Amino acid sequence: MTKNSNVKIIIALAILLLNNFNPLTKAGENNISFEYITSNNGLSQNAVYAIHQDKKGFLWFGTEDGLNRYDGYNFRIFKFQKNDSTSISNNWITAIKEDSYGYLWIGTKKGLNKFNPVTEEFISYLHSDKEGSISGDIISTIQIDKNGIIWIGTIGTGLNSFDRSKNTFSHYNYNESNSNSISDNSIFSLYEDHHGYLWIGTVNGGLNRFDLNTNTIKRYTHNADNKKGIPSGSVRFSFCYKSDKLLVGVQNSGLFLYDYSTEEFTLFEFAEKKNKVVPVKIRSYWLEDNDNKLWIGTLGEGLFFIDLESGEINHINDDAKLKSNLNNNTILSMLKDNTGTFWIGTSGGGANKLKNSFFHHFTRTANFNLSSKLVWCFYEDNNNIVWVGTGKGINLFDPNKRTVKKLIIGGDKSLFINNVAVWTIAKEPDKNIYWLGTSQGLVKYNRSKNTYKVFKNDESVSTSLSNNQVWKIFIDSSKRIWIGTDYGLNLYNSKGDNFKHYESLADSTSISSNLISDIIEDDLGNIWVGTTDNGISVLDKNGNVISGLSEYDGLTSDEIICMYNDNTGNVWIGTGSGFNEFDTKTKTIKQFGVNEGLPNECVYGFLEDNLGDLWITTNGGAAKYSKKK
Repeated sequence: MTKNSNVKIIIALAILLLNNFNPLTKAGENNISFEYITSNNGLSQNAVYAIHQDKKGFLWFGTEDGLNRYDGYNFRIFKFQKNDSTSISNNWITAIKEDSYGYLWIGTKKGLNKFNPVTEEFISYLHSDKEGSISGDIISTIQIDKNGIIWIGTIGTGLNSFDRSKNTFSHYNYNESNSNSISDNSIFSLYEDHHGYLWIGTVNGGLNRFDLNTNTIKRYTHNADNKKGIPSGSVRFSFCYKSDKLLVGVQNSGLFLYDYSTEEFTLFEFAEKKNKVVPVKIRSYWLEDNDNKLWIGTLGEGLFFIDLESGEINHINDDAKLKSNLNNNTILSMLKDNTGTFWIGTSGGGANKLKNSFFHHFTRTANFNLSSKLVWCFYEDNNNIVWVGTGKGINLFDPNKRTVKKLIIGGDKSLFINNVAVWTIAKEPDKNIYWLGTSQGLVKYNRSKNTYKVFKNDESVSTSLSNNQVWKIFIDSSKRIWIGTDYGLNLYNSKGDNFKHYESLADSTSISSNLISDIIEDDLGNIWVGTTDNGISVLDKNGNVISGLSEYDGLTSDEIICMYNDNTGNVWIGTGSGFNEFDTKTKTIKQFGVNEGLPNECVYGFLEDNLGDLWITTNGGAAKYSKKK
């Protein structure tokens, strides 16, 4: 099978899906109606991680590729400009907050920014060795407390508070020997309650209660023996419910109530309902204070609308029966604007706009469709069947029969592996063994026997998988299996059925970052490890770090999205700010961006055809680069 045929198959799959996608449009079935604001309407990119309405009424959408200001008709897009120190520091927007002075505080994957709406200029705050700098550059959440103090949560580098008068940051980090420290350095959510507590939701360390008056911290971490304790999972949000309860959204566990007096956690009780579907894969929320209505956005399960008084729950997803339905089931952000319009930021469907609030539970019944519209990866097997990793398991596309069917691993549709996001697929050479990277661990799948084994992180076992978010699986020429996660690189040990860990230790002998985005092998057998925030590390055949590449060496960005080894032995590197060609013979780097004709500088993938031309996918479409001089 040639690389060129892979292009044809993927194009055929796309055409087939478009030709067969015909949602039913029976009138009167429901009274909900969505409008879609996407890149077709001027939005810079269709993954909307943050939505905010400022004091002037402008809507702000933070995407993977730029900050967007929307006046209801047109977009003004703000992006990083290399030679402009007043531009935003990075194009991947993660959080937006407005302070009492009218400044917008923008969190990105590379730094915190303060936007002046009068001058339309940004001040960037980046981590450095200088005392008082921000602790890290991957910003996950921002909260401004009642005293105007700005709190910044990061991934991997803890919590920060910003002192406006000194223009410096104070750091709050996990310390194993100090119980008055936060429980985890990776933070997903911040919330200030009426008691003067700052609640800190973490990725792996549960929930923390920070008393802003006494400057003390109490940890609520998962303990399997404590049935009234916080469940396992990342804490995506928390907020006060009535005066004595805190509602806590825990990813992969559900919605819980914390009692201030007993300090116990209990599962929120929903009203009895036949065939009830409840939110589990929680990602985002919006609370309507006046009528105790809660909206919960999920990872791949759509949107839930909950009456907190009665426990009634309604569900909406991307049901193909509906004429104007939700167009994506992964909900990243939400906002109700001052006109009462509800905005839903999705992962791939742009912003969905809803004007009314009646909800009903709908299910997908279209005759032809993928199990999810969110497609993460492709793999073509020896029988020319294309495996499609989606937001809800794997689909098998037969290009000859022009059919798509759901792969049911283990023979049971209800198994978690058939209902989770599959981000990467790899197959062992000469075996019918597939490795699947998912949002809930690593899966080894025996296709012949239809059996599987799941590998997950176990903090008590040092050789377990380092993290359950598996973004990349790569099998090298020596048949070694490398796994890239949200917390380090893993090498599978088949004899022990366990893993060797490669983690960032901030020295030249370790990998540059724990946030792994891609893994490839060059012609010399070296393993290249791309990260989302600190460039590339190169390992020799023995697994020793021998070199690295970063912006300092000439890369357009340290945010590595993809890499590709071409037929000449050169390595192509796609980033959020253009792509690079690394000449392995001369050790030189050539940069490419919009000035060289690229339609967009957010580069997702490369593929070389039989003529040696390079096909490049970006947020602005595909491009072909001819390497011939």
